[in-house]
Amino acid sequence: MSTDFTVHLELPFPAGILIPTLADICWRGDAPGDPVNAPGTWYLYREGISTRVLTVAWSDDTLEVTLPAASAPEDLDLALRILRAAADHAGGDVDTEYGTLPPGELTDVYNEDWALHQLGRSVSMVAQLSERSGGVISLPGPNRDVALGPRTLPGLVQGDERTRGHRLLELMRRVQWPDPRYDPAGVFQASKDDEKFTFAALLSERACLMPAVDRILVRDSADTVLQLPRAALEKLPIEHTRLDDGNDLVEFIPEENWPGVVAAARELVVP
Repeated sequence: MSTDFTVHLELPFPAGILIPTLADICWRGDAPGDPVNAPGTWYLYREGISTRVLTVAWSDDTLEVTLPAASAPEDLDLALRILRAAADHAGGDVDTEYGTLPPGELTDVYNEDWALHQLGRSVSMVAQLSERSGGVISLPGPNRDVALGPRTLPGLVQGDERTRGHRLLELMRRVQWPDPRYDPAGVFQASKDDEKFTFAALLSERACLMPAVDRILVRDSADTVLQLPRAALEKLPIEHTRLDDGNDLVEFIPEENWPGVVAAARELVVP
């Protein structure tokens, strides 16, 4: 359900077309060089705001901007800023799913109401996919995947599309941009007996965001680490808040409480 826009744009062109004057712009990977004089693909988002990552690509005299499904209204605004700048520079129009539009008319169609309805439709689509697969559907974002499944979807699917859109937007922002006092646990990948799995460590005296991994590591002693299934987090004597179907906020664990956490973890190790 991504939405694509294209503008005819010849090389070279100033990189400023792709870099709106917003203080919170961030790049995943390299930013475009100035001037842009060769084909390329760039990824950008807004710090503390975006729910998805915008893709901008140039090749064959065409600039293509892809807005992923479940993008925030501000992500749409970012896309439109780039498209208007490109169309104004080229003296042309923008090709959209509704036909060719002058840059000044883009917001007549693509506005906050449109973005919220798209978010609401994303809820419906994800709910159907989850029901068919019986599992969790992940939406990649600027910092981590948002995991939607049996825990979160029943609360999201209520109401009309606009209401669903607001709920999804709030949930995705909580996952992507949590309180900075929660340190995101690093995600690592390992393999054993041809099985690949991801893991993250649970540490004492640190409030953290525990992501959607396969296993959790708990330090038993200086040279011993326990491997637990991800679901075991629910059974440990710790305070945590569920963000979605895969990410949790884990509160600070005092050192004096750590032995109790380890004792519980020993009963939950991966076979």
